[in-house]
Formats: sequence, C-alpha cells, structure tokens
Amino acid sequence: MCDIDPPTVAAWLNRAAEPVTVTKGDKVIEKPDLSWAARQDLRNVFNAIFTQAAEWRLWDGRNPCEGVNLDRKRDRREKRIPKSEQLDRFLAALPDTAICSAEEARLMVMLAVVAGLRVSEVLGLKPSDIDAANQTIKIRHRWHRGDVDVPKTEASRRVRQIGPLADELLRFSRGKNEGEFLFARADGNPPDDRDLQQHVFRPAAKAVGMYFEGSGMHTFRRLNISWRQEVGATPFEAMRAAGHTAPDTTWLYTITDQEREREHLQRIWGRLGGDPSGAVN
Repeated sequence: MCDIDPPTVAAWLNRAAEPVTVTKGDKVIEKPDLSWAARQDLRNVFNAIFTQAAEWRLWDGRNPCEGVNLDRKRDRREKRIPKSEQLDRFLAALPDTAICSAEEARLMVMLAVVAGLRVSEVLGLKPSDIDAANQTIKIRHRWHRGDVDVPKTEASRRVRQIGPLADELLRFSRGKNEGEFLFARADGNPPDDRDLQQHVFRPAAKAVGMYFEGSGMHTFRRLNISWRQEVGATPFEAMRAAGHTAPDTTWLYTITDQEREREHLQRIWGRLGGDPSGAVN
C-alpha cells in the first residue's frame, strides 16, 4: 500500500480505458476498454479500501485516490426511447418462455413504463406491495441476481401511483402469499435479469425492429422519465419518481424527441413574430 500514490492510481485507470489484445491459441481477441462508469466504480472501490484501512488504523497516509479524476464522461451507446406505436408492437411480440409467461413479461415492462422502476425493483415486488384501493405500489425490496435487499438509497424507497395497472397486478397475484415474490419461477425466486434480456426482451425487440445495442428494461425506465416531463412533471418531480438522489442523474435519462423539439421551435418562432420556415416579420 505504501507504493501506491495518486499518479499510480491515475495510470492504472487510464490503462483500463484502452482496448487490450489477448491471444488465445490461434485466436487474437481484442477486449474493449472499460466504460467510464466501470472505471469510476474501480476508483470508488479502491478509495473505500484505503478509507477503511485508515478507520482501522492500518493506514495513516494520504488516500491515493484523492485528486484522481477520470477523463470526461462519453456515452458509448446512443440513448433512445421507443415511440408509442413501437412500444405497442413490442408488448404484443413478447413470447411465452420457460423463464416467464408473456403476461408476466408485459407486466414487468409496464411497471418500468408507468412507474419508472429499475429491473431489480420490479423483480423485488411482492403482493403485499400492491395497494389497489389507492392504485399504488410500494418499492421496498430489490432483487438482483440472487441477492435480495432493500433499495440502495432512501430516495429509492418510495410509493408510486400506477393507476389501473394496480388492478392488473392484483389479479395476477391471486393465489400468491403476501410474502412471495410477484414474479417468481418454480423455485420461488424471481428470474435473472440477464435471462429476461437474452430470451424475452431482446427477441421481441428484434422481431418488431426496435432493438438497438444497449436496449432493455433500462430503456423503458428512461421512457418513463422522459414522458413524465413531457406531460408536465418538473425535473424534481421526475427525480423523485425515478428514485434518483440528484437532478443531474435524471437529466441523463431524459430524452426529448424531435416532434416535441419541433413544437418548442414553433412556439419560439411564434414569439419572434415569424413562422417555422424561417421568415421573420
């Protein structure tokens, strides 16, 4: 630990940003660089190690992660949201599989579209979280690849209005115990989000021409956050609905489509006393 200083940490993280070529037998494989978020996670884990060591009095030097910043964040994939008609076709194309039924898959997607839930929050839902009288759901559990816990932040533990979807969920949950998972396989546990993506959501998206690299349940959460603001919610209301702790995070999820931007432009031209064609009076 004594040999690690800020320049060493910075060099390590910079190397992680470069593609690596690996030779396996006769094959040459180029592994992609780590994303900005992955490198930020590495820095945070490393920072936590030295912070804990200092608390245990195993380390009394400067934390080598102090002052080490990553390069500017760049999106590796284009962020997109589907149109309403694309979403309708996608929902109709969801297949029945051994992982879940088409009805279960549709309800999962609708929870992301209507309430902006993360996939781990969807999979962590239980019948006891549904309040049909008030048409709400309570997010108080999350399930991620075998690990069940409370949501990661206080802001994530929230109650969301879901309208008529509450009645659908209540009908679907009939016969289940209050403490069971709403979406469960034969062993009583929810499906793995990777299986859902590979065998349920991706095939349906490809079937209707809606698939793009990086699409998945996160796409529908992004759709909710964008639509919520389009119909009048303030960024802070969208932030609370999504369970974010900062408006900057919500902004990264927000996408304004071309039609809405065109509408904004027409209103601006109207105030200028002109028209969208560019002629100013």
